[in-house]
Amino acid sequence: MKGDRRLGRGLAGLIGDNYDDKEDLQEHLPISLLHPSKFQPRKYFDEESLKELASSIEKNGIIQPIVVRKDSNKDGYEIIAGERRWRAGKIANLNSAPVIIKNLSDKECLEVSIIENIQRQDINPIEEGEAYRKLTDEFSYTHEELALAIGKSRSHITNMIRMLSLPDGVKAMINGKKLSMGHARVLINVENAESIAEKVVFQGLSVRQTEKLIKDLHQNNNQKYTKNQDMAALEGTISSKLGLKIKINDYNSKGKVMIRYNNSNELDLILKILNRKLECQ
Repeated sequence: MKGDRRLGRGLAGLIGDNYDDKEDLQEHLPISLLHPSKFQPRKYFDEESLKELASSIEKNGIIQPIVVRKDSNKDGYEIIAGERRWRAGKIANLNSAPVIIKNLSDKECLEVSIIENIQRQDINPIEEGEAYRKLTDEFSYTHEELALAIGKSRSHITNMIRMLSLPDGVKAMINGKKLSMGHARVLINVENAESIAEKVVFQGLSVRQTEKLIKDLHQNNNQKYTKNQDMAALEGTISSKLGLKIKINDYNSKGKVMIRYNNSNELDLILKILNRKLECQ
């Protein structure tokens, strides 16, 4: 499979280095006949950016043709590359758009759609991570191979995919640009990541401050765990000696000891122990 991979060349690798390929059909098609690809990984298109592009299209038209293929399942054409231009063209009330009709397999369509979006500057981090994961899942790319093909570091690929494990609330904050990629990296695999992220956003914490917050919370949890273990051991020791169930509630070296009894005989036993203690004083 490695021999036919053209991922690093992006659209040029899959649809040709120019738009003058004699084997391709180039023509104008009614915009109403075009529709988004089922392989499109991009879920969000900035409305303001689309309006700006639509304004340019009103003056100059669509300069770069939209790449499509004939849809075998229904009438019309599936957009392989250029959905943003198509959307802006609709806003500009264009009746038709220049297209290049390609004969590509589903696999090639998926690859083109992913690469076109990865190479965009405004792709959000979650969509980028989903694109990398799809390439590894669908085409069995390793992180090393992806890094070499796309021109990113292996750690970048790995971190972007790992980021998909974050809770949905945290991912929404990343997409909304409330959290940076640096924040996202330190929140991966952290317990209660969403509540920590909310605190980070509310307090405007830096990445370094977020790391310290997580470290402090981790230390506090470890201390609580140690104290709980110590109290549990003490409860067990006292309970075994008295033959009664003991519960200790400790609040910063203050608290209470509760002795549970189930019948009058056990209550008598408790009273005898207390009386014995008083007689010894």
